[in-house]
Formats: sequence, structure tokens, C-alpha cells
Amino acid sequence: MWPRENAKLNYRIVGFTFPAFDKKGYILEIAADTYDGVDSFEKHIIIKKSLKGNRMIAEIPFWANNYTWRIVGKSGINTQNTLRHFSTGKIPNTDTSFLRLRVVKKAEKHKNAFIFLDANRVLYDMKGNPVWYLPTVEGLDEKGQIQKLTDLHTTSQNTITFLSAAGDAYETDYNGKVLWQKKGDPKTEHGYFHHAFSRLANGHYMIMGTEKVPWVLNKDSSISIFNEDTKVIADPTDHIDFGDLIEYDEKGKEVWQWKSSVYYKEFIHTYKDISTLPYSDVHANAFFFDEKNRRIYVSFKNTSQLLKLTYPGGSVESVYGKPAMNDNGPAPLFCMQHAITHSPEGYLYLFNNNECSNSQHPQVVKLEESSKNDLKLIWAYEYPPDSMYNKIHRQLKTKKTTNGGNVVELTDHSMFVSFCKPYANIFIVSKEKKLLWNAVSEKWSKDLRQWLFEYQYRANIIKDRSELGKLIWKAEIPVN
Repeated sequence: MWPRENAKLNYRIVGFTFPAFDKKGYILEIAADTYDGVDSFEKHIIIKKSLKGNRMIAEIPFWANNYTWRIVGKSGINTQNTLRHFSTGKIPNTDTSFLRLRVVKKAEKHKNAFIFLDANRVLYDMKGNPVWYLPTVEGLDEKGQIQKLTDLHTTSQNTITFLSAAGDAYETDYNGKVLWQKKGDPKTEHGYFHHAFSRLANGHYMIMGTEKVPWVLNKDSSISIFNEDTKVIADPTDHIDFGDLIEYDEKGKEVWQWKSSVYYKEFIHTYKDISTLPYSDVHANAFFFDEKNRRIYVSFKNTSQLLKLTYPGGSVESVYGKPAMNDNGPAPLFCMQHAITHSPEGYLYLFNNNECSNSQHPQVVKLEESSKNDLKLIWAYEYPPDSMYNKIHRQLKTKKTTNGGNVVELTDHSMFVSFCKPYANIFIVSKEKKLLWNAVSEKWSKDLRQWLFEYQYRANIIKDRSELGKLIWKAEIPVN
């Protein structure tokens, strides 16, 4: 039986289950308050739904509210006539007078999708209504503080994964129950976890970590990066953060790792003038594991490169992109990119911040691997001239530095896109480059008395109600 008696739910889209008892079917009845008497309950029923089997998903209207429900057999058998009770909780982030997803263009084709905003830790429907939130998680939220998350999304196992601001990895179910977690620790080999976290088809977990490597400024103004075989380490000037990938099994045991420093120590090695060093770290910010072809694509923002790795060997098979320090020469296919995915058709697509040139604006690009170290542009979309981004760009009369962004290709080849910091547009664009849905994440400023952009690190999408249903039914439902 679910919801169990007096359960407090962190969602408004509820999976109701109960023991089967009537072959003719059932009626689900819900009233919005607490009632112990049948007469008063029946006068206040707000939802009445017919169902054949002994489970149903229904949406209830209010947060922070009590509900009473019962199941009635269609044949007149009322063995489940007992009134049962549950309530919905709330967090400040579900208050749309404080945080909101304001819909600019209504959805038609994808109106049954749902949107995860990781900084808000809330799931919204396509009308901008919050329908789920991550409740307080032990070890994540301290003293009532609701922490921001990164990379909040569902997995192929119908669970939810995310990273905390402190660099820890979590997996929960729909009810917010922690199923798996791994703490990041700057004192350990892999440091804190950051940017990207995925559940693999074999049930393992792959997370992006950090390797800190010291470098020194030599007398000739060159920079030396230490290799493992360095026997005498001088006082390092600083550290460069190199991203690494770690695979853990279900018990949290490390079973595989790859360190980008093996490649980048040779790539960087020395610069004759410290002022030409384009980064304090290579800034690994995304990866995609093509499990079918056993290849991993890793994105490095500060070198504007994608590395294609063999798995499990870990050798660098291809390198796409190169650092671009100025506006000289042709514009690269991507620069300071964020998010990387490999489509079933064999294309790469990513969110391109286009930071190498003041004349370039952020865009979504789809690329074809035409040779070992070469890519061919197949499709690109730049947010239209009347967009929020470009309006502000014209007002400022200069390009504003951007970072972040995400892109997910949908089954009809349209693209779900979350725009980059400091902007907050989230939209779906068709392969014909027509905007199908558009929204803005905003936060109310009491001091300024106006809505401001609320940047999301990496928004994600649940593509339809069927996909949401799998998440709901996968959740462990306690026995009443």
C-alpha cells in the first residue's frame, strides 16, 4: 500500500498502489485535507479516477497540504474503503514567488516532458509548475540549509544522481532515499568530485575527479610540470588541476581510473613566458561513455579540446580541438565548450560557449568524426537575435563571458538546451531550428524588487510521462 499511512511526500505526482481485490476495476478518490469520517470525506473529494489494475499515477494540486484517499471496488466491494492519509512537504525552492521557471513559449510537441533544474533541486512540468523536489538528505544538508546541486538527472536504472556543491556523489530514488553515495576528499588521490556523474549500464558509477599536480616557474621563465618520476621537488609555485575519471562498483570500490595528466603533462610541459599560460587548470568539465563502442569522450574547457579514449585501456585515440588564444585565423568549431554526448547515429554534440572570439556567440553544435583528429560540422544553432542573451548583449555593447550549458538530443532529433552562465534560458529547438519551447529560470530579489536570472549549472530533461512513471515505480515503496 502506497502512500503509506501518514507519509510525507516530496512530490505532487504520486504513484498509488494497493492489494488487488476486485476484477472489475477500481475508483481512486482523493480529498484535500484530513478526514476520518466517510461522510465528510465524500463531500470534499477533489480527484476521482477510474483504473483497471491496482496501481495508478495521479497528480495532486498542493504543496504542504494534507490528503485523504481511498480505493473503492467497481463491483461494490469496499474491502479497501478504509480512509488513508498522507501529506506533501515543501522547501523554499518550490515557492514560485521565490524561484520560478517562467515559460516564454508554451510547449506543444513536448508538453509531457519534465525539467530538472539542479541549482533549484526541483523538477518542473512544461508549464513551469514544480512537481518534485529533493528532500533533506543526510550528509548533504546541514542545519536546515538547502544546498545547491550539480548534474541532477535520471539514470538508465530509473534512479536519480547528482553531485553536491562540496564535491560528493549521490544516488537517490524518487522518494529521496539515498541508494548510493561517495564522498569526495581533497586529501585523497582523486580529490573532490565535480561536473559529471553517470550510472553505467552494468550498475557501476563513473565520476569526474581531480588530480592536483605541482608546477614551478623556472629561471628562464618557463614552467615545469612535475612527472611521477621527479625525485627532487622544488617548492612549487602552484598546482594545476587535472581531471580524472574513476569507475566504482556498487559497493564503492574503485575498479578503473584514467588520469588526464598522463596526456597533458606532455601537451603543456613548458611555456617560455608565464603570461602565455592560458589556464590555471585544463578544466575537465564533462564526459560521455559510449558503452556500446567502448569509447569515452572527455571535454576540457580551458584547452578547448575533446579527448576520445579507449576503454578500458585508457589510451588517447583522438584529440579534437586546440587552444585558441586570440581572434587570428578561422574560428574554431568550438571553444570553451561544455557538455559532450555521442548520439546513437554516431554524431557528437555539445554546448559551445564560443569564448575564443568577441564576435562569436554561444551555440549548440553537432559534429561528425571525419578522421582521427578531425571533426566536420553537421548542424549548429545559435540562440535567435531576439533572445534574452542577445538583448542583453546589445545593451552591454560587449560580449559577456559565459560558461556552463548543456544539451540533450531528443528522440525526434530536436535539442533540449540549457543556456550558459550568467543567463538562464532553457529551451527545445527542432532540427529545423524552430523554437518548440522556451523558459527562463528566475529568482526574486527582495532588495531590487525584480526577477533576476537564476543560473542552472546543467538542466536536464525527463522526456515524457512514461519515463517519469518508470522512476516512480522503481522507487522502493515501503510495506504498510
